[in-house]
Amino acid sequence: MNKNMIENIVARGGTEGWETDMYAMKKSFEFDSFEECQAFCMRVGTDAEKKDHHPEWSLSDGGKTVDVKLTSHFADNTVTRLDFELAEAMNNAYTETRGSFKLYPWFSASEWASIKIGAGMLVLGIFAFKFVTGTNYEQKEVAAGPLPSTTHESPVGRYSPVQALADVSADAEVVDYAYGEYERRDRERPLPGV
Repeated sequence: MNKNMIENIVARGGTEGWETDMYAMKKSFEFDSFEECQAFCMRVGTDAEKKDHHPEWSLSDGGKTVDVKLTSHFADNTVTRLDFELAEAMNNAYTETRGSFKLYPWFSASEWASIKIGAGMLVLGIFAFKFVTGTNYEQKEVAAGPLPSTTHESPVGRYSPVQALADVSADAEVVDYAYGEYERRDRERPLPGV
């Protein structure tokens, strides 16, 4: 069973870059900065603690390179399934650390939490404001009423040009009155002697 698990790890590329013999597995991981290397070590330390199998490692190049040796002391210093599993976990940690680590992130975890809480409070405040100041009544549009009619249906004046001119002028007066033209004219041209 252990042999099948080891073969599966090797087949999916879990031991890529590792020098492997019967007694040890060795690899060096190189990083761009000391901080990036330390992030990798912290991640691998968590994985090693979960597996209860710890690597032998040392730092070089000003703390930017980790030289790792994996062996199982309980198995007379030979390579076991746990070494292969930890080697795969270290390769995964290396890929994730190199791809996502930022030396100076824009925000710390606590700052991100504060930003999220602030955004949530803003949304809640807007909702509460809309709720408190909103109306419970349905808003309806009110159409303007019709203008008064000025049609003159007298049989005598129906066809006379004087009556037609009077109808047009009466219509204009009604429209002017309805739209406040009288008040505007009074403001622009005050009455004489006033």
